Amino acid sequence: MGSSAWQLTGRYHADPNQSLRDVQHTYFAEHYNLGELIPDVLADSRQCVAAVQDDDEYGLLETYTRTLEAVERLASLPIPPDIDSQIQMLRDFVYATGEPLENILDFIGVATASGIKFVAPLTDDQLMHLFGTSRPTAETVGDFDSQEAYTMIGRGHAVCFSLFSDSEPKEPVGIIFAGYTVD
Repeated sequence: MGSSAWQLTGRYHADPNQSLRDVQHTYFAEHYNLGELIPDVLADSRQCVAAVQDDDEYGLLETYTRTLEAVERLASLPIPPDIDSQIQMLRDFVYATGEPLENILDFIGVATASGIKFVAPLTDDQLMHLFGTSRPTAETVGDFDSQEAYTMIGRGHAVCFSLFSDSEPKEPVGIIFAGYTVD
C-alpha cells in the first residue's frame, strides 16, 4: 500500500495553529465517535491475544498482551468532555495499538520547519512556484491535488497556506492544509 494525499480547507485565523485546531475539531466530529471506537479497539485487541494464545508460532503473544493492557487502561478512563482531550485520547489509542491515524489529527501544531507531527506553512517562493502568486485564490489553486504540488510534501508531512478571495485578495479568507499519509 502506498501513501495517499489528503487536503482540508478551514477558516483563516491570524494564528495558523488556531486554524489547525478548528479543522481538526471538524474532522474529528465528522469521522470519530470514541463511544463506538473504544469497544471496537478493545474487541480487536482481545481477538489478537486469543488468536495466538494457544499457538504463538511467531512470538506475538507478549506484544499483543502489552497492547491489550494499554488499551484496557485507556478504555477504563472516562471519555473527556472537551474535543481537544478527545482527540488526544484517540491519539493515545493509536499509539497503544500501533495503528496510524493518517489524517489531519496526526499533527500537533504549525511550525516553520517541516517535520513529523508539525504542519509547515508554504513560503511565498513555494506559492509563486505552484500558483504564480503568493496570494492564491480558490481559482488559482484549482486542483491542488496535482502531482507537482505534492512533490514538496514528504510522507507523513503536511503543509498549509492561506487562501484569498477572488474579489478581495488583500486579506485571507481561508486556509488549506494538505499532506501525505505515512503509508
